[in-house]
Amino acid sequence: MGSDLRVVVARELTKMHEEFLRATVAEARRDLTSRDRVRGEITLLVEVLPRSSTAKTASDESIAARVARLQAESGIDEKEALKRVARNSANRRATSTVSFSGSERGSRSDRA
Repeated sequence: MGSDLRVVVARELTKMHEEFLRATVAEARRDLTSRDRVRGEITLLVEVLPRSSTAKTASDESIAARVARLQAESGIDEKEALKRVARNSANRRATSTVSFSGSERGSRSDRA
């Protein structure tokens, strides 16, 4: 499956020798290894496959089902269960985002 994924190898973006190689992983590997050398900055885009309908995760569970499960497991009322589900969803979103705070300190004009 991995070698059949589609990729875009983008080289030297915004420069005179800009190049885009659109292929499967196997094709891109063959193309790039056949070259004498590959120079410059490369950006790699990789295809995201759709999730399997058989692989169910906790995030696939509906809100109503999570509330009902919490009520049954914890003996709490619906309002408290809704609060917990909302809090857990917010925490999951917050931990999945990337933060660049501290590494980028203002724009170039701010640094002058």
